[in-house]
Amino acid sequence: MSADPTPVMNVEQRRDGSLRICSDSPWEAMAGYARAVIDGDWVLVSGTVGVEADGSFAPGAERQARRALDIIAAALAAAGSGPDLVRRVRVYVPDFN
Repeated sequence: MSADPTPVMNVEQRRDGSLRICSDSPWEAMAGYARAVIDGDWVLVSGTVGVEADGSFAPGAERQARRALDIIAAALAAAGSGPDLVRRVRVYVPDFN
């Protein structure tokens, strides 16, 4: 979808048996969350915004949405899944104008 490189995703085993999928985003380390978590048959993806590889926000809502979907697709691929298996999406639009 986008011209930016696919984010690097790292898979980490947790003590409870779940897997954390972390990207190269500085916000994950700062806020202490993972891009996605695999728990049993579930892959839960969270906290994805349309930020470019250089850390800047993509210009415009369409570009931001495409970039966020690219990041989500990379997390799903690292989990052995893909967009075709997504069952629910929740989107927040803070400034509709």
